[in-house]
Amino acid sequence: MTRARSANPLSAKGGGECTATTDAVLWLGERDIDIRCIRLRPYRADGKTLIDVQQVIPLPEAQDYMIRIREKEQQERRSRAARFSEESQQACVDYWQGVLSVIEPANILEEGYRPGRKEDMRFRVGWPQFWLKAYFSRRHPKGGVWLDCRGDAGLKNFEVLKAHQAEIEAAVGEHLVWTTDDEREQGSLSIRLTGFDANDRSDWPRQHKLIGERLLRLYWAVKPFVEPLLRSDAEGGD
Repeated sequence: MTRARSANPLSAKGGGECTATTDAVLWLGERDIDIRCIRLRPYRADGKTLIDVQQVIPLPEAQDYMIRIREKEQQERRSRAARFSEESQQACVDYWQGVLSVIEPANILEEGYRPGRKEDMRFRVGWPQFWLKAYFSRRHPKGGVWLDCRGDAGLKNFEVLKAHQAEIEAAVGEHLVWTTDDEREQGSLSIRLTGFDANDRSDWPRQHKLIGERLLRLYWAVKPFVEPLLRSDAEGGD
């Protein structure tokens, strides 16, 4: 019986080029390019040159999983694109116009306001360092209103409002969510709303009233504490 001799791999040079190729394949794969990385490894056996062919990216056992991940990412990108389509932007304009109709009689908005084209909107009320905002979602049954404390004194102003938490929440009529962003040095207080579907236009009037009334409650609740802070900032005081 003739025993086959062990095959010996031919020598190869440094792996820098291989690493660059692998990085390029991974980068292209993340951008929905159907690409594979195949390793060709030559061997000598019994005086012959043989080539061992192996698929290294994606690994065969992981290929189905990676395909599913890529399809999910593609769907998420399509969903994001749909949210910013012209039709989608017009739906946001229509939605916020309904909310504006609820709060307009209170005369708290600056002149020249107009409905936003995204799922969140800032309501300009003459408070440069305090942003009164609201949002709705067409992907999840939720929305909300909140006040951002911004600017150089954002975190400091937030702490002043937090010191009056009991009074503010009593005026709003419900508990607020108080959060800080230490990295940005700002804070926010919010009311989270659930239980409505922004895709159901027949329910929009109720949703507009729900968001509009919460915006007004939050505005009037914080106004006695915000305006002294704005005056202090304008005067350069501490």
